[in-house]
Amino acid sequence: MTYRQTKQREEVLQVVQGVDKHMTAEEVYQEIAKINPNIGIATVYRNLNRLVEMNVITRIIDKDISYYDGNNKPHYHIHCVQCGKFHDAPMMYNETLDLDIESKLGISILGHSVTFECICDECSKKIEKN
Repeated sequence: MTYRQTKQREEVLQVVQGVDKHMTAEEVYQEIAKINPNIGIATVYRNLNRLVEMNVITRIIDKDISYYDGNNKPHYHIHCVQCGKFHDAPMMYNETLDLDIESKLGISILGHSVTFECICDECSKKIEKN
């Protein structure tokens, strides 16, 4: 299926790809509203969903909250269980895991996702102070 590129979709994409964090739809909306106060939250949700369908961005779901990642290449995540923030893990995606499982089970692996649970530096420092 082909999708036409709209001004709003381009704005959503620029916000999601222009930050070094994984944002909720509300956060994306707040950023876009600074440059386009006429955009509605429903338009932001619709365009985020469309960009995920198009494999341009990825969605991470944690406790019923969706976070959007502008990096659509296979990679791992780090999730702070204290503050809830997600970050990209500083390591390469291991495609050999996919190939190993495929050869052992005779199936086709489309990919895998790994999220490392942690307490981030920021939260660790806050904990140490208390």
